Amino acid sequence: AISNTDYAELHVVYKDIFHDGKWNILPGPLPKANQRLDITSFELIGVKEENQPYIAIGTKQAGILIWNGRKWNTYTKMYGLLSDTVNDMVILEGKIYAATSKGLSVLIFPQSGEVCVDNRLDGIIQNSLPSNAPMVINAIAVEQKDRFTSVLLPHHRIWLYGNNWLGYVEGEKFKMVFDSPQLELTGRNREGRIFPDYQDGLYVTSLFRIYYFHFNQGTLETIGVKNGLIDDSIFSGFVDFEKNVWISSRRGVSKIASRRFSSFQAKHGLLSDEVTAVLEYEPGKFVFGHNIGLTVFDGTAYDKRPLLQGKDGQIFRRRVMDLKVDSEKNFWLALTNTNLVRTNIQGDIQQYGPGEGLSANSNTIWIDPDNTVWVGTDKGLFVMRNNAFVPLHLNIPGLEMPYIRKLYKSPPG
Repeated sequence: AISNTDYAELHVVYKDIFHDGKWNILPGPLPKANQRLDITSFELIGVKEENQPYIAIGTKQAGILIWNGRKWNTYTKMYGLLSDTVNDMVILEGKIYAATSKGLSVLIFPQSGEVCVDNRLDGIIQNSLPSNAPMVINAIAVEQKDRFTSVLLPHHRIWLYGNNWLGYVEGEKFKMVFDSPQLELTGRNREGRIFPDYQDGLYVTSLFRIYYFHFNQGTLETIGVKNGLIDDSIFSGFVDFEKNVWISSRRGVSKIASRRFSSFQAKHGLLSDEVTAVLEYEPGKFVFGHNIGLTVFDGTAYDKRPLLQGKDGQIFRRRVMDLKVDSEKNFWLALTNTNLVRTNIQGDIQQYGPGEGLSANSNTIWIDPDNTVWVGTDKGLFVMRNNAFVPLHLNIPGLEMPYIRKLYKSPPG
């Protein structure tokens, strides 16, 4: 998805392995003339008729765009959406929960017929808010009821972040848990995001501020460098298999284990302060990509690997764009302006380039359970067969040789 102040362009490419095995492209949703279309969220709802992907796109000005397997439909206030400004979305049990500037709308997909918009849940929420509270919902997140066996909830919990308040929906009930001017994201980058840590609270973030809400205590604190994080900024947050929270920032990665903060920088053992990719290859064990190589962290010690040369002595000083691991614990690296590199715990290095059929610059990697390696490049898609790469011709009008920045796998089913 490409979005700027003037237009948005979206290309969705998928392969139907159950039907004809061909690559297909969905027609892009075209904004109206002179309409600004900022994309706020992109969600894969699932796979529907004839193995077509079901896709939802949230926007700042044009509501929600949905590909229903045959065509794009736009859902705005005209169709019942509370607002055309969609700040965030989540998918839960086949429904879209849309956080808008006027409240929470739920889009339901019946077995037959058109998508319907249900705003009854928003009525429950608004009746529970103080009379002077703005109706805007800035961010939304799901706390899965059974993601961890040690934290079992009776229902999935849908967290909401409004103006100065936090609350959650559980079943058909809403509970506000915090309401204070203390909770305010200010500045140019006010777009908030939230995510639960599956322990005792919820993170509320913007680019330059991180709050932590203690659920049991009902208190809110600002966390950052003062707590031991590398930086006060945050690009994204991630909760791993052991409920450790990982926060990426402009200056590196911070690990929060049971509310104990650990920072990872060069002075702590990383190869470089700048971290460009993160891979958890086993629970609690990570590989960090940098501009000049890798750091392998086994939970206790750091192994710095500059990746200075490959089999032919070529020097690798390139940004690690993507990291994946196969079932044999080989690490695969996509490096900027070069080809592909495979390494392992022992430090062996194998380069894949034109001699192995990969005649393009690699950007992204996907590895199937059978260790089939897929590589997205600046000249299209490649797949490894018999230890060599072959290009896949997508036969998509207008995208004969697309620049592929990221590869994703759809959810099961």
